Amino acid sequence: MFGTFAWLSRAVRLRERAVAALSRDLESEVSLDDLETSLRPTPRIVLRGLVVRHRGRRDVPPLLQIRLLTVDVSLTGWRAHRLDRVNVEGMQIFIPPRMDGADAADDSDAQPQQENSGPAVGEWYIDHLTASDATLRIGVREPDKPSRDFYIHRLDMSSVGADRAMTFNAALTNPRPVGQIQSTGTFGPWHKDSPSLTPLKGTYTFSNADLSTFKGIAGILTSNGRYGGVLERIEADGKTTTPDFRLSVGGNAVPLTTRYQAVIDGTNGNTVLKHIDAVLGQTRMSVSGAVVGAKGVDGRTITLDVDVPNGRLDDLLRLAVKGQSPPLTGGIVVKTRILIPPGDRDVVDKLQLDGRFRIVAARFNNLDIQKKLDELSRRGRGRPEETDEGKAVSNMAGPFTLKNTAMTFPRLTFGVPGATVKLSGRYHMRRETLDFMGTLSMQATVSETVTGFKRWLLKPIDPLFSRDGMGTVLPIRIGGTRSDPDFALDVKSAIRRRDPS
Repeated sequence: MFGTFAWLSRAVRLRERAVAALSRDLESEVSLDDLETSLRPTPRIVLRGLVVRHRGRRDVPPLLQIRLLTVDVSLTGWRAHRLDRVNVEGMQIFIPPRMDGADAADDSDAQPQQENSGPAVGEWYIDHLTASDATLRIGVREPDKPSRDFYIHRLDMSSVGADRAMTFNAALTNPRPVGQIQSTGTFGPWHKDSPSLTPLKGTYTFSNADLSTFKGIAGILTSNGRYGGVLERIEADGKTTTPDFRLSVGGNAVPLTTRYQAVIDGTNGNTVLKHIDAVLGQTRMSVSGAVVGAKGVDGRTITLDVDVPNGRLDDLLRLAVKGQSPPLTGGIVVKTRILIPPGDRDVVDKLQLDGRFRIVAARFNNLDIQKKLDELSRRGRGRPEETDEGKAVSNMAGPFTLKNTAMTFPRLTFGVPGATVKLSGRYHMRRETLDFMGTLSMQATVSETVTGFKRWLLKPIDPLFSRDGMGTVLPIRIGGTRSDPDFALDVKSAIRRRDPS
């Protein structure tokens, strides 16, 4: 009986004590709409409309808003300032950005230092907390940009208190790309002076992430890994798997896996990709870069440096070209800078490239094109009578840029045994059209490219087309489409070049 009277006596002052304790521990302004208590079947406290606001910060949303909070407590726990179990419904947590505006996700290895007075010291703690229908909002430093919001389906926490590291198990929805995250780890102690310096660490699984959230790409991504640091500088490493990665411009699915190391600024979403080992199909590549937002701009800019030391051309072409069979197979070496600016356009339409490539031992799957290359090689070597087919392999190299879906090649070299083509021009990815001009150089003279009586008839004109140490040099133009290219020789221009007048 004495314990019951003691409980009721303390319950009368509970609202004032709860408000005072939270205000002290979090250095916050606390308000509470309603508080109810009951003793049966177990002692219980019900709070409605709890709002915890950063003291002096009316420029940001409240730190914590809770629609309904139910507390189960024993008398022994009450005396020890311990709440046995807390259930929360309709919770919104807001983590404000730091006031100094410094970016934390950079290449520096230095960790933010916590001031001695920073971590909170709490009087009360909770054995076990369960939350449903919760939202975590992470504020950004730019006032004109929305917060980063995560919907938390369920959150279980143990040993909950402002002065300690709290264990958690959470299931939440990631906003972009949309997918489900399951994470376990520790969070805290709460840094009352700068919440963004609150430490956390844990592991995660990310499943059913739909990449079609971003225009122009598609595939279902899964990922798992670990992370640690403080909210404004989270170091993460893990792996991703997308068995059906594809681009809208090509439509073919190619498996993509990655292993990554990254630094994430949780207060603004900026991410430094320290290193990524990626495998696209059978092609390995090394990637580094950043995903960074700019003041006054909606969205983020992706910048990547990509190195493909020994890849497969068909893996890349399956992404960019329609049709199940890639038009060309062979080895490829690529180094390029990738830039994807923000904006609500298809990724392919925004994609910008600037790099160099080299294709080795390439063969065309289009039999008509391969036959033309075989013939060019035979004639270029002065052996038009040979009948070998499908044996001519070609090499191609040069710098390139991509902008507005047009691939520009200022100096493109293409060669087969006996002949070299030097071109400049562009290829339009959407229309799949070719527009190139340049020169065709062959080892053989004009007369050596034919057989029989024609060879003798053409010998007198061999000097007209021979220059730069080659047997034959002719202006050439390539147009048409990828599936039906049109090759044209400009003989008149070649003769005019030899005309001394």
